[in-house]
Amino acid sequence: MLRPPLRWTETPAEEIAIIRRDLLKANDRDFMEIVRLLAHDEYCSAVLLLELGRTPSFRRRMAQVGLLPPLRGIDGHWHDAHRLGGYRTILAKFGIPVPTPRG
Repeated sequence: MLRPPLRWTETPAEEIAIIRRDLLKANDRDFMEIVRLLAHDEYCSAVLLLELGRTPSFRRRMAQVGLLPPLRGIDGHWHDAHRLGGYRTILAKFGIPVPTPRG
């Protein structure tokens, strides 16, 4: 019988900072896979995702590997966000406002 996966629900803020730092050091492929895995409800609580993804450096790395659309233009909006498949789920899970595409 298959057991449900363990769910990450509690960690002190200091440990989350260490995990965030280690994730930022990971290669692009590993970073992307781990973040996608954590974004699934059954693997990580929403509170932990918000804390993990709250820093600008973490969000820049998410954009760098394609998990977030890159910022475009002087106004800082995601003008071509509609072209990335699945980005809305990642944004929502990490508490990042979903951009509206602009022409």
